[in-house]
Amino acid sequence: MKRDNLKYDVNESPPLYMLVALAFMHVLLVFDAIIFIPNVLGKTAGISSETLTFITFGAIIVSALFTFLQSRTKFGIGSGFLLFTGSYSAFLLCSLDAVKMGGLPLLASISLMTAPIVFLYTFFIRFFRHIITPAVGGVVILLIAVSMVPIGLGLWAGGDGTAAAVSYSRLGVGAVTVLTLTLLMLFGCTALRLWSPLIAMASGYGTAFLLGELTFKHALSAPWFGLPPVSAWPGLEFGIQDIHYPLIAAFAMAMMASMIESTGNIMLVQQISTRDFRRVSYDQVQSGLYCDGLSKVAAGMLGTAVPSLYCDNLPLIEMTGVASRRIGAIGAGILLVLAFMPKVSGVILDMPGPVIGGFLVVIAALLFHAGFG
Repeated sequence: MKRDNLKYDVNESPPLYMLVALAFMHVLLVFDAIIFIPNVLGKTAGISSETLTFITFGAIIVSALFTFLQSRTKFGIGSGFLLFTGSYSAFLLCSLDAVKMGGLPLLASISLMTAPIVFLYTFFIRFFRHIITPAVGGVVILLIAVSMVPIGLGLWAGGDGTAAAVSYSRLGVGAVTVLTLTLLMLFGCTALRLWSPLIAMASGYGTAFLLGELTFKHALSAPWFGLPPVSAWPGLEFGIQDIHYPLIAAFAMAMMASMIESTGNIMLVQQISTRDFRRVSYDQVQSGLYCDGLSKVAAGMLGTAVPSLYCDNLPLIEMTGVASRRIGAIGAGILLVLAFMPKVSGVILDMPGPVIGGFLVVIAALLFHAGFG
């Protein structure tokens, strides 16, 4: 399948300024999700501030390291494509239960106990190629798109979702973001389409500022540089008991959901990143899944949230026509900087909800198209 809208495929390198700008755009879309589960655990499970800082730092470090490795292909580890890694929402409920039952050490231990499922599936994936086909991957992508729509609309509208709670200013900010992005993608020239995500985000920020929806509460309160104390590492739980078996089963099911979704993501990124795409390479799927499995082991050792591969940012490849794997390497570097600079991370966390919500709505529409394709 010939992809005429692809300006730079996975093996090509655009100018450095373009690489940095697009890497920053990809990070903007996934950073909130990367630290989502650590933040939820901190707000609901009574974790100390030092420990919360450590597991958030660990989540960003794991994301940076394995996003970089996913863009490589050496030693059979990494798919060689632009794929970001971060905490995975399918593990949210079982992670909360684990922390409530035995704290973060229990979460880390069960993560490590169930991670071998990923390696087992990956080793035998060649035998599943008639079951886990691109069509199955497309269905998974469609389900992801369906699940993203209410999240995007919720961020866009804010409040509790009722008509009384929705403010017109939030609706306006989201509408400006969506309309700018959509019109530039449909009717813009080549240069405008390339920079459409950044232009749309800037227009959303500007509208939010004018309507009073832009605040910098995270950025203002965060230090410029920071490193959590090693003593805040939560450790591991070695006293697994019978009452923990249902929790282990829940983690095993989440691992299987993560594997199938990651398989679909790697299939999708191959399709949209290769100018003359012919068929799915299961060798690259296998290498990408091995890297994904190692990220889960690393997260368990650090005591942080279980990660997986993201597809949220993949429609940016279709928007801009740039699929260079070097974006993943530079994006990993940006994440590494964010891990040690909480104030810069705070600026990203302060992105107005209607702006990111509007982006997610457009991304969901593009994922529908990719899933059917």
